[in-house]
Amino acid sequence: MLPLLLVAVVAVQQREVLAEGLGLVTTARWPWLLAAAGLTCLTWPAAACTRQGAVLERLPGRRLVATQFAAGAANHLLPTGLGASAV
Repeated sequence: MLPLLLVAVVAVQQREVLAEGLGLVTTARWPWLLAAAGLTCLTWPAAACTRQGAVLERLPGRRLVATQFAAGAANHLLPTGLGASAV
């Protein structure tokens, strides 16, 4: 619950910036927006493959991708690299 509360507090504090960004997203060309979202999602499996390549033993694939997603989300709330280290 704490991460959700932190996100809500930041969203309220930055509501003008969020409103402006949402306005820009609504005017974006949808094919480019979908391509950007898809390529962003591909970074998680790519990072998971990098982590798998760093160790000899086989790691569970789904958990590996889930930890990459969680680390990226935590990095948005905490200072550089600290979120990923915490995960």
